[in-house]
Amino acid sequence: MIEVRHLTKRYGTHTAISFIYLIAVPIISMRVLAEEKRQKTDQPLYSLPMRLSSVVIGKYLGMVTALAVPVLFLTLYPLILSQCGEIRYASAYSALFAFFLLGACLLSVGLFISSVTESQVAAAVITLVAMLLLYFMNGLSSFCSSAKRTAAWTRPAAQQRGKRWRQIPTSSNKGLRIMA
Repeated sequence: MIEVRHLTKRYGTHTAISFIYLIAVPIISMRVLAEEKRQKTDQPLYSLPMRLSSVVIGKYLGMVTALAVPVLFLTLYPLILSQCGEIRYASAYSALFAFFLLGACLLSVGLFISSVTESQVAAAVITLVAMLLLYFMNGLSSFCSSAKRTAAWTRPAAQQRGKRWRQIPTSSNKGLRIMA
């Protein structure tokens, strides 16, 4: 029996698709608005008898369509793998849908950054940096998750001002220290 869970653990599907997004999303979104601003071809778009939001939504839907085409080909993989064993279709297709939504969200970040800059390269690099920050957010959150660490960082400054610390009992044996 082939389970999607085991394939994900063994081959790192989440990591592979996230890496592909790290390369593809900045490339797809870097020219959307930045190049038009640089070449001044955005001026005819502003003079069209439609709202600017319609133009931006159209560009976003075009990028999402470019993302949807490869995802549609990926929907064939569970059907092919079902020839070799039993597949849980609900989990396989929900994972593909989640990866599509992840790509759509990352494309919206890239579109925003492309709208702020005039340079394609700057848009791609800033989008890549923003995506890396989002990718490593879980690991970065471990640096600020502990209230005890935060209290330990602020303690020397408070002690220099003559403040006193008080221990508050918590569910752990150590307790939490706050300024009195």
